[in-house]
Parts: sequence; structure tokens; C-alpha cells
Amino acid sequence: MCHEKSFHCEIIVMFDQIGSNGGISLYNHVPGGCNVLYMDGHVEFVRYPTKPPAVEPVVNTLLLLFY
Repeated sequence: MCHEKSFHCEIIVMFDQIGSNGGISLYNHVPGGCNVLYMDGHVEFVRYPTKPPAVEPVVNTLLLLFY
């Protein structure tokens, strides 16, 4: 869990595959979103499009780079 005095709970270490409207076939989860591992060790499911990395600019960049 995130502690108020720790910034480690906000630093993203990695996340799994995510798609957007154009990449709906890339969705790894329904509803759209991705699992995010943070530096403090907690994992959170982030729904698209609420907060990074599950936001349109990140998804569009990943689609350009890898698909």
C-alpha cells in the first residue's frame, strides 16, 4: 500500500499490455486497463483511460512502436 511519505508507491516499474479504441483486440483485460507494478512492490489494476500508463498518449505511442 502507498504511504503518504513515500514516493516509491508512484513510480511505475512495469505494466502489461494495453489497447485503446483502435487497438481493442490488444486488450489484455476486459474492461480495458492494465496491471501496474510500482516500485514499492504493490500491483494495481488501472482502468483505461484514468491515469498513467493507461492513458491515450501512452497507448498510442506503444501502438506505433510495437504494432
